[in-house]
Amino acid sequence: MEKYTAYKPSGIKWIGDIPEHWVLINLKRVFSQRFSGTWGEEPKNNSNDRICLRVADFDYSNLRFKELPEYTIRNYKDDEICKYTLSKGSILIEKSGGGEKSPVGRSVFYDLKFDNALFANFLECLVVRDNYNPKFIVYYLSVMYSKRVIWKYVRQTTGIQNLTLSSLLSMESIYVPNISEQLSIVAFLEKATANIDAYIKQTEQEINTLNELKQAEIAEVVTKGINPNAPMKDSGIPWVGQIPEHWDSRFLFQVSKEHYISNKNVLHQNLLSLSYGKIVNKDINKTDGLLPANFDTYQVVEDGNLILRLTDLQNDHKSLRVGFVTQEGIITSAYVCLEAFNNMIPKYLYYSLHSFDIKKVFYSMGGGLRQGLNYAELRKLNVIVPPKEEQQQIVEFIESRVAIIEEQISIIKSEIEQMQEYKQCLISDAVTGKIKV
Repeated sequence: MEKYTAYKPSGIKWIGDIPEHWVLINLKRVFSQRFSGTWGEEPKNNSNDRICLRVADFDYSNLRFKELPEYTIRNYKDDEICKYTLSKGSILIEKSGGGEKSPVGRSVFYDLKFDNALFANFLECLVVRDNYNPKFIVYYLSVMYSKRVIWKYVRQTTGIQNLTLSSLLSMESIYVPNISEQLSIVAFLEKATANIDAYIKQTEQEINTLNELKQAEIAEVVTKGINPNAPMKDSGIPWVGQIPEHWDSRFLFQVSKEHYISNKNVLHQNLLSLSYGKIVNKDINKTDGLLPANFDTYQVVEDGNLILRLTDLQNDHKSLRVGFVTQEGIITSAYVCLEAFNNMIPKYLYYSLHSFDIKKVFYSMGGGLRQGLNYAELRKLNVIVPPKEEQQQIVEFIESRVAIIEEQISIIKSEIEQMQEYKQCLISDAVTGKIKV
């Protein structure tokens, strides 16, 4: 791409050489005012109920807020409404919160269609002076975040990260062109990043299609087998339909039992969790406020166990709720743990229950205030049972097919990561003058 005719050293390592006519400005002088948000009170169904924007509403990949059907509503006093109501063009920066993979300090531009929103106390509003374009500044802040400049001003106490914003603004400086050139850079980046985002969205849809194919193949094979010419019969189970004639139907308690070992006297340290249908390791020493003070109430699980998360069925219809354990560890006792009997290969039982999970069978079974299930309510779930030798053949067939699909997904994810990196490099090159647009 085209470059500027003359450059000069910026004296700032992460910026490098800068176009000769760009000028240095202390970050603090870019903004005319800044103020923190407030959480307000519970909604009261009166005129002081207002939208409260949170960090969870950030669409950071696009440096703006998500457009959602519903936002958090809080109630505010009149003086809070006067002080904290956002104006179009404001920048919101996350000053508290963050996480292990996404430290605090991300920024977004406020351009939502409504003009009566306030914002939560974990955010701070930055109002840009007239001779700077707020979108240009948001792009610049995103570069400072990606290059870890902002990270230098993050401090962590009692499990929460805090951005020392005053230090960031007073200590850091940037080089900027005139307002006309800023607008040109913003126009270029909006068009270029929109094209990249459209490509990423299309590519992500390919992953969704492959995941749907994977799930459909698993559901088909565990209920129909791998012999397309096998004589069929009605299973008597609505969500299963026809099954091979020589297969049986059993209750869950006839092919497995509840597996429960208390961690109280074991004190196992390998902490596990169920995430998107996979059993993953967690750091038992992490102090983020989401883990208990001790793990006496947790249960010990073993290789070959099945984990089912059957709580909160009324609110969450997207999560995958069945996982297969491949290592000994501990997991919350809120989950049901199963151990397969000898007539059932554990991995086949997992794939069978996974297919029920995909077909949303568990959601029709929940009861109680939180619509949850326990083992006593689950034990009479109908499960299809092929001969054990055929179970093993089905497991091997599924895993060979899944491996092929997962490899395709991995290639596509790598391509998406490369496009996201290219997008960030393009933003960085444009706002630091490495390319002329």
